[in-house]
Amino acid sequence: MIAGDEHFEPSSSQVVYPVLLVSGAVLCFLDFSLGPERSIGTYFQPTCESNEPTEKDRMLVEKIGLSIFQGFSYLGIWLALLIGSIAYVNVTTSNLFMDIFEVFFRVGSLIFGGGIVVLPMLQSELVPRGWVTNEQFFQGLGIAQSMPGPMFNFAAFLGAVTNGFPGSVTAAVGLFGPGFILIFAMLPFWSRFRHLAWFKAVIKGLNASAVGLIVAGCVTLYPKSVHTYADTMVFILTGGLATIYSFEAPFVIFWGCILGAIFSSSVLDVGQKHLFQVM
Repeated sequence: MIAGDEHFEPSSSQVVYPVLLVSGAVLCFLDFSLGPERSIGTYFQPTCESNEPTEKDRMLVEKIGLSIFQGFSYLGIWLALLIGSIAYVNVTTSNLFMDIFEVFFRVGSLIFGGGIVVLPMLQSELVPRGWVTNEQFFQGLGIAQSMPGPMFNFAAFLGAVTNGFPGSVTAAVGLFGPGFILIFAMLPFWSRFRHLAWFKAVIKGLNASAVGLIVAGCVTLYPKSVHTYADTMVFILTGGLATIYSFEAPFVIFWGCILGAIFSSSVLDVGQKHLFQVM
């Protein structure tokens, strides 16, 4: 609910989102530390926990083939790219390609929980800069959701609208680069810590926080995309197709297009009054 809130700068989400994720992890860890009889949540509590990896964990480490040193190396590469790109765009003459890369790499580095969480951050970053309009943003989102790999396609679309094909490649690499790097950085640690109960509690807190951010993302995007009563009807009907009848995303998008055309002023002219006159 931070991005787009009139009491907060849109850039506040860059700080608030990671803080909420870390807070969820810390709260679950503290709750876990109270023990099974006093904790609020339910956690896996082994009777005899060992810090030594099991044979299964050792086999997983061998299969991955990455050492702790290599994990730290990948982590350093990610951190260098993140800090370096931010520093570059703030101390040098504006370069559109570096601006695109910095925005998408920074957003891709801060997000945990999937596409819905990243959308409010992208919208609050790109639209105020004038790189895309609000209409282009949601039109591209609708098109991308009807195709395989929606977030990759959406990043490429936003980059293309900003600066053609080169911008498309830059945006896609920037948004998904952190994920590719960090997966290699985290694998050596994951294989060694995944059996520990306290680590599972931390992951449980991260997942719970991510779900909250997903819900907040949906609530944040709603008033920016649903402007008229016709939009609301399309939202309810297509939402029913997805949640009640389990329609796949491409079919939901297709029926949304059909319903939007039917309700438009060119056909039935139904529900074209704005929900809020200020909009």
